[in-house]
Amino acid sequence: MNITETNRSIAEQFNEAFNRGDLDAAASCFSEACRNHGRKVGRDGVRTVLGEIKTNFPDARLTTLTSVSGGERANSEGRPILRLNWYSQLSLDK
Repeated sequence: MNITETNRSIAEQFNEAFNRGDLDAAASCFSEACRNHGRKVGRDGVRTVLGEIKTNFPDARLTTLTSVSGGERANSEGRPILRLNWYSQLSLDK
């Protein structure tokens, strides 16, 4: 599997983990050096945000609309079941 396929797979694993409520597994898909709004938050910060989302929207599920990956990045555009549009860019280090 090349780096592009690996990164796309990690992005898919994130959605699957989030959808089944396994927030630790979802957070593990992110680099420890990941940033949120320019601030380094690491996996613990990601886990906190995911927990807040699931607390406030317990039935939230992610569906990928488009996915592009290349090099060390994977970009996904999707839609939660709540019909809120979202966009994420994952910095992957696996």
